[in-house]
Amino acid sequence: MSTVEPSAHRLSPALTSLLLVLVALLAYGALWVAGLWSDPDGELPQGYPLWAGVATVSFVIWFVVFLSGLRRFRREPGRPERSRGWWRRSIGIYAVLAVATSGLLIWITSAMGISTAQVGAVPSTFRVIILVLTAAGWTAGAPWIMLVWITREELREVGGAVKTIDSPAAADDFDPRSVDGDRLNSIARRMAGVWRGIEGPALALGLILSTLVLNTGTLRLVVLAAGRPPETFPPFYVLAYGAFFALVVVAIVAPLVFEWRRLGFDAIAAALPEPLSGVPSEAQVSAADRLAARLGLDAPLLRRPITALGVLAPFATAILASLVPSG
Repeated sequence: MSTVEPSAHRLSPALTSLLLVLVALLAYGALWVAGLWSDPDGELPQGYPLWAGVATVSFVIWFVVFLSGLRRFRREPGRPERSRGWWRRSIGIYAVLAVATSGLLIWITSAMGISTAQVGAVPSTFRVIILVLTAAGWTAGAPWIMLVWITREELREVGGAVKTIDSPAAADDFDPRSVDGDRLNSIARRMAGVWRGIEGPALALGLILSTLVLNTGTLRLVVLAAGRPPETFPPFYVLAYGAFFALVVVAIVAPLVFEWRRLGFDAIAAALPEPLSGVPSEAQVSAADRLAARLGLDAPLLRRPITALGVLAPFATAILASLVPSG
């Protein structure tokens, strides 16, 4: 294993910026050439340069998110390494999940009466471009989904640690010396690490899915610019697209958040003595409140704006995209 610090492997800010510019130029150039090939006359469809620009920005964002996800594993030296078998199984499951979810989305859009052929993407090259971009979006989210699965495993370990807390005897007076401080401090550190494993994927996945929705909204503009009737691609479809992806993020993040909070309250209940009289003293209430703050339980579920942004961004993007006039 390399003994060089992770920061030593990073590019300088100037080289990083240059690399992103090169990636953007290559992606836009590839989309431009593919657009020319998709038209028999060798001309770009009206509105295509705008969509290609949005797709390029999305691709660069996915590229950065993917690299950030890979670096996230190197930033957690205390996290145990997973075996090759674990990675092979996880990647296989993720691939099946990606195909199944994409198929479900295609089925939903078909049920709503929309398809790539119907929205004006008649050339097969254009449909291939959309397929490649979709695959790129799934690839960008892979490290973060893996982190979600690892976080779920860590939550189970935290649950086991909570059960080992030495609960003090019931008393009406609170004595700080009766608290199992060593285990409680360890659990608090692990709870903070688990929250980072929840918050990071929420933001990353929200960003990826928001750009996918934005691409869909821009594709709608291309369809309208090509002279297709507005009812071919109504704003409702973009809203439904955003709602679908918002539900995907909620389905991934919400169970982790609920379990994280439940374990935190279980830790408080196990660490503090129950009142003999049934009514906690002011000292006991104060201790419970301070411990809740230590564990991060003193705020709502979406306790930071960055997490709310990750969950709600796809739907908010869809609302903005759908406000574009239809003609």
